[in-house]
Amino acid sequence: SIKPNKDNFYTVNDIEGLKISILHTGLQEPLIVLPPVNGIYTLLSGERRYTALKSLVAGGNDKFRKVYCKIIDPDDLKVNLTYEEKVRWLITTTNSEQRDKTNQDILNEIKVIRNTYKKLKESGEAVPSVLRPFIAKSLGMSETQVQRFTSIEKNLLYEFFDMFCDDKLNISVADSICKLQNEVQKQKQKIKANKKELNSN
Repeated sequence: SIKPNKDNFYTVNDIEGLKISILHTGLQEPLIVLPPVNGIYTLLSGERRYTALKSLVAGGNDKFRKVYCKIIDPDDLKVNLTYEEKVRWLITTTNSEQRDKTNQDILNEIKVIRNTYKKLKESGEAVPSVLRPFIAKSLGMSETQVQRFTSIEKNLLYEFFDMFCDDKLNISVADSICKLQNEVQKQKQKIKANKKELNSN
């Protein structure tokens, strides 16, 4: 049997549409799983497909009770990370190109890769001297996109940040708000500096 992965942070949505696709054309991409423990496989990639398959089976489509899976063993990664850190890295890299991701999904991906980079660097692994290219290459993103997401995560006011995470603000609008916030902050600092100068006179 297969069970979900507790470390999977990806949004599971549009299951009905995926169910229809699988029902008519079959499972086009295999589930990716960890080696079995006591006969149970744990998902690495394919949470939406797994959820859709379970729903189809529950609806009486027994032909989907057994499906093709690809097994990836984290111990095959010859890097100085714990097994759990390897699993989190694999969840991110195996899912990164296979789904329509929410802004929150991408922020979580960047966080995982950032932490992985830190661990690899601390352990003496050969990694790029700069973090951003490592994240971009790991996630198939441009360095500009990585920079924009990072800036939004650090600088966007919380009410706008919540809207961004809920996909109610696209990245261009969120990035523009960040720049506007920075400009307002600069103006406030300039006003404070002018007030101090006037008071000293």
